[in-house]
Order: sequence, then C-alpha cells, then structure tokens
Amino acid sequence: MRIQELERQVGIERATIRFYEKEGLITPERSENGYRDYSDADAAELQRIKLLRELCVSLDTIRNLQAGKEDFAAVMRRQSHILQGRRDQMERARIVCDQISDDGVTYIGMDTGHYQNLLNAPLLPQPPGQGSGKVFEERDYREPHPWRRFFARFLDYELTYAVLWFIATVVLRWRVVSDVGMIFIGFAVWFIQVPIEAAWIHFLGTTPGKWIFGIRVEAIEGGKLTYGEALERAWRAYYAGMGLNIPLLRLWCFWRGYRAHKDEWDTDWDEYSEVSFRDFNWKNWVLIVVAYAAAVGLGVVSELEAQLPSYRSNELTVAQFSKNFNFYDQLLANDSCQTMYRDGTMQEKNYTENMVLPDFGELEYDPWDQFEYEMDGDAIKAIHFNHTWYERDSAFNIFEVFGTGEIDSLSHWIPTYCRLAMITAMASQEGITSNALAGYIEIFNEDIRKPASDGLTATYGAVTCSWDLGLELIKDYPEDSTNSDVYEVTLDLTIKFG
Repeated sequence: MRIQELERQVGIERATIRFYEKEGLITPERSENGYRDYSDADAAELQRIKLLRELCVSLDTIRNLQAGKEDFAAVMRRQSHILQGRRDQMERARIVCDQISDDGVTYIGMDTGHYQNLLNAPLLPQPPGQGSGKVFEERDYREPHPWRRFFARFLDYELTYAVLWFIATVVLRWRVVSDVGMIFIGFAVWFIQVPIEAAWIHFLGTTPGKWIFGIRVEAIEGGKLTYGEALERAWRAYYAGMGLNIPLLRLWCFWRGYRAHKDEWDTDWDEYSEVSFRDFNWKNWVLIVVAYAAAVGLGVVSELEAQLPSYRSNELTVAQFSKNFNFYDQLLANDSCQTMYRDGTMQEKNYTENMVLPDFGELEYDPWDQFEYEMDGDAIKAIHFNHTWYERDSAFNIFEVFGTGEIDSLSHWIPTYCRLAMITAMASQEGITSNALAGYIEIFNEDIRKPASDGLTATYGAVTCSWDLGLELIKDYPEDSTNSDVYEVTLDLTIKFG
C-alpha cells in the first residue's frame, strides 16, 4: 500500500512513519518504480509501535523487543514501575507548588532550601531516552505544492546566478564573450548552487526561494538537517530532479518529480527530510516581485559592466591595454584581428596581395603594421600608427567598413584593428560608464565620417585621438569598368591618454 493509505489505517503522521523507517523499526519493500510499498505486516508493526510509544516505551526498548532481546512481560512490568515513579514525582511537584502558593512567598524572598527538601524524597530512576510519547511536535501538513517547489528552485537559481555574475563582472571584472562560455557558466552555476543550497538548509532550514514561496525543509525527526544530509539532498535534487540540467533529460525529471510529489508527497530527494508549507498570500507575491526585481537589477548592472574592459585607468600598462584590446576584438569585431600579445605586438595577418593593374603594373596591397607605444614609466602616454599601403576603392573590403563617409573620410579606409585601438582607449579610461562609452562611440563614428585630408583631432573624455589621412589616386578606372579605383593610402594616427 502507499503511504497515504498507511497513514489513514494506522493513524500516524507521515513524518513519524518516515522517522520509524529511518530508525530501522520498519523496512518497507520498494516497487519497480522506486516507491515504497508498505505491507499489512508493516501496518501491524506500526500499530504496536504507536501503542508502546503512548506507553512511553523508548525506541531502543522497542528495537530490543523486535529483535527478541527482551521479555515483553518484563518490559511492561518495568515500564509500569517507571510510570508510577513519574506519577509520584509529578504529585510531589504539585504539592510543593500548592505549598508555595499557600505560603504567599515572593520570588526573591522564597526559602529555596525549605522547598527543595520537600522534593527530596526517593524517586524511581528514569532511564535516559524516555520521552513523553511524542517524537517531535505535530505539524500541519496540507496538500502537496509541486509548482511552488519548482518555482522556488528556479528563483534560487536566478538569485544565485545574478549574485555570482555580479561578483564576477563588477567585483572581479571577469569577462566572458563567447556564447559557449556563457552556456558553460549557466551549467556551472547549478553545480555551485548545490553546496550553497545545502548551507542555507543546514543553517536556516530553508533557502531564499523556498522562504519566499513558504517552504521549509527539516529532518524527519525534527530540527535542521546536518550539512552532510543537506548536501546529499541538494545533489540528489540536482541530478534526480533537474537531470543535471541536460535539456531533454531535465524535462523528463521535471515530470517524474511532479508525479512523485503529487502521488507520494515525497520526491527522491525527500526520502530523509520533511517538507512543510506555509499559507501563501499577497505578501508572498510581493516578495516574489522584489526578488525577481533584485535579480534583474543585478543582471542589468552586470551586463552593463560586462561591456566595459577589465582594466580602466588613465595609466594603463601595455599588458593591460592588450587584454582590453583582445576583449573588444571578441566583443565588437568577432575576433577578426589577431590576438595582441602582452608586449603590445600582434601577429601580422597575411594581407599581402600583388594587384596587377592593366597598363600600370603591380602594386603591393598590405595595410598591416604594428603600433608604436610612447611610454611614461610603465604607463602608456600615447599610441602611434603610421603606415602607407595601396587599396581599391570598394565598399566591400577586407576591413569591414563601419558606416559610410566621403572618399577622404577615415571610416572609408581605417583598418579594423586601428578602430578597435581607438575604442579600447576610450573604454579604458578611469571612471567610465557604459552610457558614457556608448556616447563617445556615437560621436566617434560621426567624426570619422568627416573629411580627414587636412587632419582631425577629437577628445573623448580623457582620450584624445588625432588622425591625418593621405590619399593619392594611382589608377582611375571608368565608372562602367569592372575594376575599382586604386589609391595610395597613408594613415597617421595618434591616441593620447589623459
């Protein structure tokens, strides 16, 4: 039979039945689906245990009786003697209380020695471990609430994820750009949540999400779970209830846990714990809204922070600038540039191409060059770039042109890595915010569309960018030609740090 039927038949609370099972006083069989299957013999044994506990017989004595280590009649005689002694003790305590009341003494003026002597009569010893018949307090168990438990667990996850992501991005300034990295973090948070959840349950008997949804977890015998028990429970909930967060397996585990909770009350991870529910009212809804608002707020702050580089100072070292540069290379340019090394150099991309021009000859196309760093001690004072190359006037070139502009504007010719260096410098300045950076980039995109043949200088916070673009038309093809015009491009770029 199922535990619901057993409760009705023997008149014992589910938690007490689980406690007796944990103590080894009954050992139900397991059905094929893993649920407990209680027999008539288990019911009869529980009836005997119930009676003996109401007679104040200890669990150790009951265990000895089950094992045949004690004579039942002798146990009953001894228990009668013990109960008589307790009755005498209680009667004497009652007499002393009446005497104190009749004497009209005050708490401070009470002659404790006199009244203590009234209690000093021989009493039969009370063996240790004897209880009053109640293993622990009665608790109010209502209908199961699987959806409350489901959303409580996910609220715990959202709060854990938001807090950890905030710490990683805002406090530790850790940066993850790739989608694979974000997916990995999502899985990792579940594993991190297991010991965190265990600690919450061990110390407080609940978690933030469970508390908000009115859920409490305790040991079967009452009180809080040990950390080991709470850790085992949290881990079992993760793999048996969440399917290790593997998509299809997770759905199946959700359904299995839902049915188990509805049919048996206990899920696989509740075997040695007891879950209780408080009434759910408008206060819980307020707490839910506040909790999700907090999670979203932390997420927004973390997301804005994640758009900024790890190092933000007006005195960057070359190694710090290179790390920031590589971050924006992944975030904005999809890793189109080679990684910048700690010494500020980059592995040169093989852009060299010999352009054969009709009626002209060959020209070498190679827009790649290294940056030069002007230092003030260990800090970068300025970054310089000066290079000349040949390039066709084409709207679809290898540099991923960002926006339009006049033929002599920087946006038409600037290599991606030079643009990234300028944006990295803006984003790396001390005290910058995501909104400020977005504003600088918007102005910067407008500036580089302006004619730059006579040079341009613009300031973005503590960063000043100067560029001079030189263009010389090498080969002018007719408009109806399949070839694009060819220019000799000279770019003189300087980025100064405040």
